[in-house]
Amino acid sequence: MDISPLGEIVAAVGALFVSVVSYGAMWLAQLARAKIKSEKLRGALARLTDSVGNAVNYVAQVYVDEIRKAAKDGRLTKNEARKALDIAIEAAKEFLGPRGIAEIIHVMGIGNEPTSVHTFLRGRIEAALGERKLLRRGHG
Repeated sequence: MDISPLGEIVAAVGALFVSVVSYGAMWLAQLARAKIKSEKLRGALARLTDSVGNAVNYVAQVYVDEIRKAAKDGRLTKNEARKALDIAIEAAKEFLGPRGIAEIIHVMGIGNEPTSVHTFLRGRIEAALGERKLLRRGHG
């Protein structure tokens, strides 16, 4: 059976059309996966930021303020500051909960060893404390 030149063109255009549609579908699927991943990351970061901020505020209200009132110079000793940081880290872990911690480990790519989570939260809390100090001094 002979195929006319017009038939060959139609077959070629049809094959090209199927290829373009397939490529477009793959591109849309990748875009959807990227958007979902981005939304998960944004959500995880929002929960992390809230948990860290709440932990810092909690420790300031229940621990640091009382120590400062009792201190002659209104300052924490190094040991008191270290204890406040440890309390804030544990509070952040409680606020995040096991699922939140697992999500942060996955999304942020940190190790799931307790020291990795502790170190990661410590850095976030120290950054939040730095911001808090700047705001309290009127620089923010």
